[in-house]
Amino acid sequence: MAQRPSLILIPTYNEVENIERLLHELTHSVPSADILVIDDNSPDGTGEVVKKYSRIATHIGLLSSPEKQGLGIAYTTGFSWAITHGYSNVIQMDADFSHDPKDVGRLITELNRNDVVIGSRYIPGGSVSGWPLYRRLLSLCANWYARTYLGLPVKDLTSGFIAWKCSALRTIFCGVTSRGYVYLVELKLRAYGKNLRLMEIPIHFENRRLGKSKISEGIIWEGLLQVLKLRLKHKETFQQTSVEIPTVSETEKEKVTPSMGGTSH
Repeated sequence: MAQRPSLILIPTYNEVENIERLLHELTHSVPSADILVIDDNSPDGTGEVVKKYSRIATHIGLLSSPEKQGLGIAYTTGFSWAITHGYSNVIQMDADFSHDPKDVGRLITELNRNDVVIGSRYIPGGSVSGWPLYRRLLSLCANWYARTYLGLPVKDLTSGFIAWKCSALRTIFCGVTSRGYVYLVELKLRAYGKNLRLMEIPIHFENRRLGKSKISEGIIWEGLLQVLKLRLKHKETFQQTSVEIPTVSETEKEKVTPSMGGTSH
C-alpha cells in the first residue's frame, strides 16, 4: 500500500462553535494533509457539522462514537485508523483553537529528523495567553509534578499538540491504558521508554474563546492518581539514564517554518 502523507486527528465533544472554522483553516494551512474528526457523541451537533462539511471536502472524515468514551479511546481509535489506512504521519490537536493551525506545518517539518515532535508551551519561545493565574499555576504544577515523579525530561508533558511518525507510533500506542488527559502523559512516557527521537518546539497556546472547557476538578484529581500508577506500570523506564530532549528555540523557529505545498483541497 502506498503511504499517504499526514493525517490530523481532532477529538471533539461539544465543539459546534469551533469545528467548521477549524476545518477551513487547517485545509488552507496544511493543504496536503487529511483530517479525521473523532466525535465523542456530542449532543450539540458537532458530528453533523463535520458530516455536512465532508460531503464537499473529501479529505475530511468523521468517526462517531455511539456513546461518550473519553479522550484516550478517541485517540486510540484515531491512531489505529491512521495506521490501518497507511499514513506516514499523525498530528493530534485540540478543536478549540488553543493550538494554532498554522503551527501544524512546523511540527510536520520536524518529523523529517525526529519520531515525535511536541508543541511546547514551557520551553523558551513558548507561551500561554487567556488563562487566569490559577489556571497557569495549575498547568505548571501538574507538569512539574508529572515530570519530577516520572523522571522525564519533557518540559510540556500535558501538551496535546503532537506529531508522530506512524512507524514510531505503532510501537507504543497499543500499550497505553490511561484514560482522559493522563493519556497524553503516558504516550510521551512510552515514547521515551522506547528510545524514540523526541523534540519539543515552542508554540503559543491561546485559551479557547468559544465553547466550554472540559477540564474539571474531578479530572484533575484523577490525573494526579493516574500519574502515581504510571510509575508502577512503567518501572522499567526509570532504570534508564535520563537523556535531555532537544528543543527548537525562538530564534530557530523561522528556519523550520515550511513553505506549504501539495494539492489544494
